Amino acid sequence: MNLPCTLVMLYSCFTFPEQTDRVFLKVREAPSNAKGGSELLQPILQDDVKIREAKILEWFEQGNFPNSLSRFKAVQVQEQGHRLVYWVMSDYLALGTDEDSVLMPLSWTAVKTLAKSWHMLLPTTKMVDQIYQQARRIHWPHAYPPDDAMRSTSYLLNHNAWIKGMTQLEFMDHPLIAGHKKDLVVSQRLLSKPNRLAIYGWHNLGNGAAIQPLSTWHGNFYVDYSHGIRMVAPEAELDGRMVLLREVLKDPRLAPLISFEGAFDVCQVLEYEC
Repeated sequence: MNLPCTLVMLYSCFTFPEQTDRVFLKVREAPSNAKGGSELLQPILQDDVKIREAKILEWFEQGNFPNSLSRFKAVQVQEQGHRLVYWVMSDYLALGTDEDSVLMPLSWTAVKTLAKSWHMLLPTTKMVDQIYQQARRIHWPHAYPPDDAMRSTSYLLNHNAWIKGMTQLEFMDHPLIAGHKKDLVVSQRLLSKPNRLAIYGWHNLGNGAAIQPLSTWHGNFYVDYSHGIRMVAPEAELDGRMVLLREVLKDPRLAPLISFEGAFDVCQVLEYEC
């Protein structure tokens, strides 16, 4: 029996046929002696966000991310007589290796640069809900009191350590996991606010509702420890045939499958020809 959606615990509120993981993320392989995330970050602990992000983008392009993140998990939607399957990173973007990884918040400016380089998309708010509902492991958000240091590398390392402590007894092989970060999302609002970023998520474990509503309050260079980046594959399966997810989101008839805001051009939001 499925758990009711108001009691999202460890499994989805819905039952779907099992879908296999797919490898979508292909960048240059990291060297065999690749450094872990915490080791990479140590020399730049005191650097400001701009310097940190420049180094992080360089490291990502060199392949310094966990191998497990290259295998995307299927999220399935069955609405309005359609069956849609799309694939997402099993966890939020992380720097380092499978043995030593650090979940890595990025500014919207840096995210768009990376999405363009890797030819990836970001989720909508509805997709964030769907991911949360179908995650095999979910966490209650862990928030720190507001502070000027929220953007610091030390803060994000501390938050990462708390999350790792919650997942160190994981028995599943890199399951779809959600709830521990706010998502940077694509939103129609960003078309009229190109200098902002959109965040959403941090769901309530009891009722599955997002604690953080969709917000475009922050500028596109802002980043803090609570933000998470979940890459979405550009391809999807619609009623048994492969399609581009951007085309689903542009179609007024199909967009409601994955969007609360109706149809819009995700490529325009991400500012590249995706």
